[in-house]
Order: sequence, then structure tokens, then C-alpha cells
Amino acid sequence: MNDKIPFIKLFRTLDNFYFFDVNSNSIVRINEAVSHKIEDLIAGNDILNQDMDIARLKKRGYLKANNENIIVEHSALNTVGEYMNGNLRQLILQVTQNCNLRCKYCVYSGSYVNRTHTKKRMSFEIAKQAVDFYFAHNTNKDAGVISFYGGEPLLEMELIKKIVVYSEKLYEGKELRFNMTSNATLLTDEIADFLYEHNFNLTISLDGPEEVHNQSRVFADSKTGTFQCIIKNLEKMIGRYPDYISNISFNAVLDSTNDFKCSSNFLHMIL
Repeated sequence: MNDKIPFIKLFRTLDNFYFFDVNSNSIVRINEAVSHKIEDLIAGNDILNQDMDIARLKKRGYLKANNENIIVEHSALNTVGEYMNGNLRQLILQVTQNCNLRCKYCVYSGSYVNRTHTKKRMSFEIAKQAVDFYFAHNTNKDAGVISFYGGEPLLEMELIKKIVVYSEKLYEGKELRFNMTSNATLLTDEIADFLYEHNFNLTISLDGPEEVHNQSRVFADSKTGTFQCIIKNLEKMIGRYPDYISNISFNAVLDSTNDFKCSSNFLHMIL
């Protein structure tokens, strides 16, 4: 690299312009005009070295030329070994890539250029290996935390039960907490009993009131909204275990065309 050329990489998103400054290991947001100036500077227009915007960035320590001796390291690099050996905080198990919904904004719904929902599932053998590894590397923490994720994890409830039973035996004498993120459409009384018995923290995907939620969160087969099913299951669970409300939280995806306050007020109301 020419020793006068800034050691950077320009890039942009839909809304903003940036450069990655290698020497400072920083990402800096700039406007479009400054981005074009830096492009010209990189192309060899030395007169831009006198430009006020360029001078201001250089004064802040950016746009330096290549330094072959530069070493970029994460601040936690020297403690990674110790952290991995005994301080792993949480184990997240993706028990399935399958889902009974096809949410319109979901990255796996088929509307994006990447993988879609599949019928891939985690075997108990793999889950057991993951739990064993986590247990061996969680020794310095006061508690273990195992979270279940999907797809829709409730599609693999029997697997989850086996993992929970195995983990509780392994962690006997030490606190162990369970988390799950679910669309709650498959929440039966039997599942509610199990989640309550094992003190699961349950995060339910709910975008807001019915007219908002049903715009995107629909069943895979019928294309109908899931709001009424979720509310019915939730009411049954809270009716069965009123104190379980403290273990429930909501995850909402907000569409820019909808009113944030409308969804926020609704979620506060049902809690």
C-alpha cells in the first residue's frame, strides 16, 4: 500500500456512510460528501489533504497510512483462555430449525437469500455433549443458564424435557436456570406444567395488539394470524399458575409503519 494512502475501508448501509480505520480499529460514520472526498484521496488526489473535513479527521487520529507493524487485538484477548475454562455464562441450544409459523419479516421465511426453515433438529447426544462441555466450563459462575431456541423450540418438547432432566442431575447442588423463546402457539397445559415446575423464564414473541401482530406473524399452513391462539394459551397458563406472570416477558418486532406507542401500551397492559 502507498504510504500516503489512508489505511481504511469505506463502506455504506442503506442510510449511512462509514469507514473502518485499521490503525485505530474504529468504525467511523461520515456523510456522503466526506465519503466521496476520501474516495478521491485514496485515488491519489493529494490536494484533498488540505480539505477541512479531511484535516479534521486526521487531527482526531484517523486516516493514517499503513503501518506494517500494526497489531489489532481485542481487549479481552489475554483473558479468553481463563474465561473459556470456567466462566461461560450461558448455553444456548438451537433444538430445531423448524417452525410452525412463517412470519413475513423472518429471515428464514423464504423471502430472503439465505437458508429457510428446515426439519433439522438437535439430537439428544449432541445436546448432552453441549451440556457436558458447558458444565465443565461454568465452574466459576454461581449458576448455570441453559436457553432453548429455534425455529420454534416447542416442536421439540420431548427433547427439551430430556435435556432438562439430564442437566438438573448434572447440576445437583448448584443453581440452574432455564430460558426459552417461543411463539407460544403450541403451549398446552402439559407444557405449561413442565415450564412452571422447572421455573422456566419464557420469552413470548408478540408484536402488539391483534391488528399489528397479525400483519406479520402468521401460521405456516393457513396464513392466518396467530394473535388469538397466543392470547388464549397465555390466559390459560396464567389462570393455571397466576404467579408465573413474573417469569414471562415479550419480544416484539416493530414495523416502522406501525405506532410504537400502540404496541408498547398494549404489552404493558397485558403484563
